[in-house]
Amino acid sequence: MENTFSIVTFLESYKNTASSELGIIYVKFNDEPFPNNEWTDFGFTIIPWWTQEVKKLVDGSETSVSCEFMDGSYRYDISKVNSQVWKMSFIKEYADSENVLFTGRIKPKSVLDSLLHITNLMLQHIRTVKSDKINYWTERQLWLQEVTYNLF
Repeated sequence: MENTFSIVTFLESYKNTASSELGIIYVKFNDEPFPNNEWTDFGFTIIPWWTQEVKKLVDGSETSVSCEFMDGSYRYDISKVNSQVWKMSFIKEYADSENVLFTGRIKPKSVLDSLLHITNLMLQHIRTVKSDKINYWTERQLWLQEVTYNLF
């Protein structure tokens, strides 16, 4: 069976104001949620971070990258095995050590498709926000568009 990767968010969990980016967001490797299926974080910040990291694998400037969550001490690492296979490791960090919770191999397309899908959802959400802080959201929209569309 081929492994799957997805980024899960519930946009309705984000407050409908320009000052709040905190909402439910986590990743799934096969059916395993990471960090957990109720994880809240700053999705409009970490998605561009993750995209910038993955871009380094795609353009060949790095062979291994880390995608960190902003809240807590969780991250997932992606290492390029070859052009058709990446290895993913899901990690809990501690003050003086780390614990690899699970690992697996994945096709790069699964990661790229998930990043593109989540970015499109977030961009749609940004466009619907009614706020007096529209410049804030315009900046977020441009950042998301730039890092994601430069990836492809």
